[in-house]
Amino acid sequence: MIEQLKHFLQKHSLTNTHILLALSGGIDSIVLFHLLLRCKHEGLLHFSVCHINHQLRAESEEEEHFVLELCKKHSILYHIEKVDVMEFKNHTKSSLEMAAHTLRYQVFKRIAIHHNATAVFTAHHQEDQLETIFMRLGFGAGHEGIQGLAEQNGFYYKPLLNTSKNQICAYQKEHKLSYVEDISNTDESIPRNFWRHSIFPQIRSRFGDAYFKNVLKTIENINLTEHDNQLLETELAKIPTYVSYIQLSVSQFKGYLSFFQKKIIEKAVYKWFNVDININRTLLKMIHDIISSDEGGKSVELTSEIRCQTHKRILYIYRVFSGQNKVPLHFEKENFIGHNCVLAEKVTSFIETTHRNIEYIDAHCVKEPLYLRYTTDSDRFIPLGFSGTKSVKSFLKGQGVPPFLREQTPVLCSGEKVVWILGTRLDASFKVTEKTTDFIRLEVQER
Repeated sequence: MIEQLKHFLQKHSLTNTHILLALSGGIDSIVLFHLLLRCKHEGLLHFSVCHINHQLRAESEEEEHFVLELCKKHSILYHIEKVDVMEFKNHTKSSLEMAAHTLRYQVFKRIAIHHNATAVFTAHHQEDQLETIFMRLGFGAGHEGIQGLAEQNGFYYKPLLNTSKNQICAYQKEHKLSYVEDISNTDESIPRNFWRHSIFPQIRSRFGDAYFKNVLKTIENINLTEHDNQLLETELAKIPTYVSYIQLSVSQFKGYLSFFQKKIIEKAVYKWFNVDININRTLLKMIHDIISSDEGGKSVELTSEIRCQTHKRILYIYRVFSGQNKVPLHFEKENFIGHNCVLAEKVTSFIETTHRNIEYIDAHCVKEPLYLRYTTDSDRFIPLGFSGTKSVKSFLKGQGVPPFLREQTPVLCSGEKVVWILGTRLDASFKVTEKTTDFIRLEVQER
């Protein structure tokens, strides 16, 4: 979570600034307090605390004291203010929840200005987002309403908005953080609590957490403006694509905003591989790490079948093929390995061709049965046009083939000998000569 917060600070240009944290003393804001404290110790920011005593419960004084002692312990500047929610509620004829919310944010704004704070942080998280969305749907919300809570609204920020409650609880347990329980959070007469404690558990029990993740992804897609979608489609059209992989210039990719980096990958993978993926913040950071690394060939697993890898300032996104160790080659039939379809036929004449996907070999030089498989580290052959044997993978490397493709390059074999690196190079031992009388025509097609 600390890395997520650092990413958030960098994304919003909030490093080396003064943050005002809205600290209730509950588990969510205490976790955010601890994260900010770690960032402060690393010299990334300064922060102070604002605590609002709503004077609605007997426990309010204890919560105020808890926050005060916590700030004193860590030498954090704090401001504690009491507000009369009931008086404001009666005066404005608003609900209790709305009155408390209005007063809170009036104080936050005043204190932030007074302390010259750049931003106010609140500890809203993923479940708060879901509750807001579902409640607004019930009130007949329009497009703006169902967009949910914004990560930033003016100088108010929600750095935990993409963090789940489970992650927050796990962090609290890991670091043994003390916090106060707000018993009003269990009062199901409050609509938000009803959703939280009665409705969501039933949905989670029936459909699992994936249901909520998909709701959030739907909202994210709704939030894309028409201009955003047009821009995404324009950028997608620029991406060079092949049967088994997509390639993006690293400099081109780094030029996108983080949100567009995420959407470009998601949409490209769905468009070309028909696989629906979610690039979360952790995955995006891992992608950034391999892009920034001086060591090429590092990869990130996006799903069990889709990975990405950098090589020579290119970001490759590719499908992983696995399965058969050996595929027998049948003549006059389609033979499949990965995304390749290999056709073989015995012929009595030879047509010279420069097409890389078509090759003729001397039928008397091979030992049947022939078979297809992927390259191994021990494979060696005599590349046509070269002298002496060479490692197949070293040859592919010399041809500029990215590391992931070297692992997934199929070869045609006769016994243990490599006859042909499909679509790349023939072994000179099997070439057609003037003395060849019987031929095998080979063709590879990508599907």
